[in-house]
Amino acid sequence: MVQTLDHIAELAESIAEDNITRGKTNLEKIARKNGVGIHYGHFENYFTGMLQHENSEFDIFINLTKLKNKKYSRTRFTVAHELGHFYIDAHRNLLKNGYSLSYDKELNYFSNDPVEKEANHFATNLLMPPSRFKADMNSYTIGVDAVRTIAKKYNTSLTSTLIQYRNLLAQPCFLAFWGNNQDFKRKNFSDSFYNRFKQFSQSFKVCDEVKGKIFEEFDSPFSAPEWNTVNGSLSDFFSGISVNSSSDRPVLIETMNLHSYGYASLVMLTE
Repeated sequence: MVQTLDHIAELAESIAEDNITRGKTNLEKIARKNGVGIHYGHFENYFTGMLQHENSEFDIFINLTKLKNKKYSRTRFTVAHELGHFYIDAHRNLLKNGYSLSYDKELNYFSNDPVEKEANHFATNLLMPPSRFKADMNSYTIGVDAVRTIAKKYNTSLTSTLIQYRNLLAQPCFLAFWGNNQDFKRKNFSDSFYNRFKQFSQSFKVCDEVKGKIFEEFDSPFSAPEWNTVNGSLSDFFSGISVNSSSDRPVLIETMNLHSYGYASLVMLTE
């Protein structure tokens, strides 16, 4: 049976629920139950994480040359990603047939490789089981400050937590990612947003005026914030939407400082 993204998410959540320790998914316990070894070491720049099948055994190798330490949030994501390759039937069969599946953190969520996308999706739902995550979301005011709090609770990266937050937020929204130089990198729509505005998705272009408002506070040399909030409209992001047209809608734009990873804006429809 082909495992869809929904099936993969359900599988990851069921595994997580059986392996929660002090509120977090216990990845070492999951690996141990399945006889999968986890090995931390320094492997130059060849990979960030790798699942290897040899002599009928599976082993995960984590490259600490590219990651800070064993408890680092991105290290945990990498381990969860490799466990995804183990649990997703098609991936495990590829390994058994001699294929190599290695992971580089620079690919992150934005690889076009469907195998890596599926492993990322598994990792997200393993580390942040949807039912638990939704309960936490409902405990806080909607926005990126809640994302920061939840990321600390789950020991997950701000980027992966934002993705899950976008996945599970009821109101239509999208993410805009920016580089350290405040240059636009990529967009990431929620399903509810895309289904409603997909005819405009190819006309995505951030206008300079709203970009200036988003980054005005971050340009302060003395007190750049961890996050800020500005108001805008869909026409600020889509050249295909005319200002004050029937398709234009107000949005709330909350932007998070990801420090060495740039910035991310959560853009939420407000009506």
